[in-house]
Amino acid sequence: MSVNELPPHEKDVLCFLRNKARFLLTEEIITGKRLEVFHGNDALDAIPDALLSKHSLPADKNQKREILQALTEAGFFIRVEKGKKKSFKPASSRKFTGDAHYAWIYEGSRFYEHLFSFLILFAVLLFVMIPLWPARLRKLVWYVFPTLGVFAAAIFAIAVVRILVFSATMLLLPPGVWLFPNLFADCGVVESFLPLWEWDGAESSEEEEKKTK
Repeated sequence: MSVNELPPHEKDVLCFLRNKARFLLTEEIITGKRLEVFHGNDALDAIPDALLSKHSLPADKNQKREILQALTEAGFFIRVEKGKKKSFKPASSRKFTGDAHYAWIYEGSRFYEHLFSFLILFAVLLFVMIPLWPARLRKLVWYVFPTLGVFAAAIFAIAVVRILVFSATMLLLPPGVWLFPNLFADCGVVESFLPLWEWDGAESSEEEEKKTK
């Protein structure tokens, strides 16, 4: 099952846990692959009540457990258990419980990875083929390369600034503020830059305001 086939509330929880939530993840080798493992209770506690309220769902652990059970059955993460050598292996059970461990199968948004890969490939092809191009086209390259460079530098700068802002606000105004909280989320280009900021762990600044009223 793909992410887009999920019901809206399950998709929001999945994207939040994979791209925005802050809970302990450990890397383990499972069936020859390096996967990130988390504890069930950590995932339950990480889901904000506002995220469920947004979809008019009860903000309790039973509802959260039901959603995580659905995501487990859909294969976005699997239940794992420790074997004889204290290493994790896939468990036979697919039931979601707070006291069990789970390994991520879903890798989250890869939009920017794909974008940068495309830009690198495009730049290499441009560089190799420049001698074969007409003079006008070669002149155009001098305008294209700076544009691509500025775009890549801007994304990198935004990523650095948002980390610095979060680190500072986490110390001064916990739980901290994220600039462009959806920058690396599994969403469209425009949605990646909306909202401008939000508190860490909050679904949105609007939801945060509703909770404080």
